[in-house]
Amino acid sequence: MKKITFLPLFLLIAQVALSQADAPYFQDFNGIVAGGDNSSIVENWNQYSYGAQTNDGDIWNGWSLNPGLAPSSNAYTLYHDDDETATGTGVDNWFVLHLDCTSLSEVTFSYDEFQTFGSQYYDFHGVYTSEDYDVANGDAGTQPNGIWTLLREGAATTTPTTRSFTLPNTTTAIAFRFTGEYADNWFIDNISIGSGSGNDFSPEGTWVVSSLGVGPNQGDTGWWSNDVSSVERACYYDDAYVFNSDGSFANVLGDETWLEGWQGVDEGCGTPVAPHDGTNAATWIYDSSTGSLTISGLGAYLGLAKAHNGGEDGSPADDTITYIVSSSSETEMTIDIEAGSGVWWRYQMIKDGAEPTQTVFERLQGNVYRQIETPADCGTCEEEINYYMFSTEGLRIIGTDYNGTCEQDDFTAFGNGDGEAEIVTNTTQEFEVCVGSLCQTITFTSEAEDEIHFDFPFFNQAWTAQLYEEEVPCLGGGNNLNLQGTWIVSSLGVGPNQGDTGWWSNDVSSVERACYYDDAYVFNSDGSFANVLGDETWLEGWQGVDEGCGTPVAPHDGTNAATWIYDSSTGSLTISGLGAYLGLAKAHNGGEDGSPADDTITYIVSSSSETEMTIDIEAGSGVWWRYQMQIQATANLNENVLNSIKMYPNPVNDYLNFDTNSNEHIDVQIFDILGKSVLQLENVRNLVNVSELKSGVYFVQITLGTKKGTKKLIIN
Repeated sequence: MKKITFLPLFLLIAQVALSQADAPYFQDFNGIVAGGDNSSIVENWNQYSYGAQTNDGDIWNGWSLNPGLAPSSNAYTLYHDDDETATGTGVDNWFVLHLDCTSLSEVTFSYDEFQTFGSQYYDFHGVYTSEDYDVANGDAGTQPNGIWTLLREGAATTTPTTRSFTLPNTTTAIAFRFTGEYADNWFIDNISIGSGSGNDFSPEGTWVVSSLGVGPNQGDTGWWSNDVSSVERACYYDDAYVFNSDGSFANVLGDETWLEGWQGVDEGCGTPVAPHDGTNAATWIYDSSTGSLTISGLGAYLGLAKAHNGGEDGSPADDTITYIVSSSSETEMTIDIEAGSGVWWRYQMIKDGAEPTQTVFERLQGNVYRQIETPADCGTCEEEINYYMFSTEGLRIIGTDYNGTCEQDDFTAFGNGDGEAEIVTNTTQEFEVCVGSLCQTITFTSEAEDEIHFDFPFFNQAWTAQLYEEEVPCLGGGNNLNLQGTWIVSSLGVGPNQGDTGWWSNDVSSVERACYYDDAYVFNSDGSFANVLGDETWLEGWQGVDEGCGTPVAPHDGTNAATWIYDSSTGSLTISGLGAYLGLAKAHNGGEDGSPADDTITYIVSSSSETEMTIDIEAGSGVWWRYQMQIQATANLNENVLNSIKMYPNPVNDYLNFDTNSNEHIDVQIFDILGKSVLQLENVRNLVNVSELKSGVYFVQITLGTKKGTKKLIIN
């Protein structure tokens, strides 16, 4: 990591100031004189260090004052530099301000923070308060003396952001704490405690809400949230909040706004209901020293008409509501309000005509990030290069070995269907997706956004990938997917979007439609194609017969000549011939009547491997079918291989054993029910630990020399 020259804090554990800072208090850490007397800057601040000592040979460790790192500024910031320690240890550094707040009836506390590296570079950072800390009492061995309450835990953003809180006037200290083996980095600035900070922000102008949510703590929207990109409640997101220069305020709601049951009407878009209809006079006052924004007037409000300081019934005391401006810029502001005890609403607002800050997901789209992987990176990592390609539909991963040989081309769709990645969190700071219980969080590691960080807590793994702007290999004909062979369908489903099978789905494990799941799709090396259906297949009413197993109906009976063409540069697979199809005979590019134009259907190969592929087709507007397919060589078990190998116990809890009389190596690859590889081992000689895999049904592909076979495995 690039090292920067710092000016150290002229403050050590032994050098403590026994006085307290009297609130109101403001500190921007400016005015440092190199080599001069800077005691006034850090007066009343005390540093405490616990844990291991740094071993990186860098004298700039712990908390320091750092010039020129604040964006577009030469100002100083309080900064925690990188503290590298021995593996399994870590620093634990506190920076504490001793306070006397008794002169204030209410104590507003705010500070600016940001960081330039992701959370992989530290274990924890947070802000604490105490009501009984006294510097004269020293420390408690593992922390400063007193009882400490965690006010907020990181991570900080990659752009300066203001955090605001309200504290009791019995507060005697605030503290910034940073821990980790490689604790780097955290910037703190403009600390204000019941004081004006010089913030010249004014809400004057017209604003709209871009997102809102509610939770048990300030800034927590875990209970419920929504934003303008969801395309829900359009009648709400066009409501305007007008702050006029003369101090008057207006809710401009138009013909419709979002209504709720507490207003005596059905929930949904409708004519605004008095008094929350914007027809009454109202005023606004903003106090920059406290970050409070007060709206006064019958029925006047920000965000939601129901939420006020006393509850959620739309009837504030004295027709007045006071909000907290937690962060602000020229075009954006974050509004918080506690609507009764432990019910915190947050509104993200933007100035009318301004574009909201894009979320991480939006900023990822259209970009490619490359990861050069080594076995040292994780327990299952190999010598390979991965290319992560983000789009609105999903994530495509191209994988090669170090020599450029194509090894992987997988696509995971974003959605909430089986095998899809559900978007759980999508903010300007992080993007979290989950496939079942397996979740990953993606963040940018720098303001330049030229590197992303993946955090995969289920496997206790993390890695980074760098922005890649050159040609991605294996897209323009380099893909070595070979369709030749006989394939069968293992599952199918349908939904409104690509990869979404929420409307209906079925798979071979359900034991339904056995006559369907033994249908074969044969891709011959000469380009010819055949549907091999046997004596029975699944029939449907559109074919003029009763639904169920029955004799195949012409022309979808596999008796006509057909061909196949696969274009690896686009992932398109075209089947041509009267009655020829993949998956379902009825589904083609124009609809679901079994009569494609020119007897030709083009499918999308969304992901593929040597033995599996995912097929998508939009059968008319907004009707997406998905077929999961396996090559029959692995779907039908190779009895000769399997009979020579014993796999036990099955079901298994922790360790799986393989026995064979052969002298050849046994290679094992385990797939989950969705066809995703979850474990791969070569030359298995010892017990295989499967305790990290969650309970369920798996398929174990066993390779013995040049032969392969598959067994079903149940993990308890």
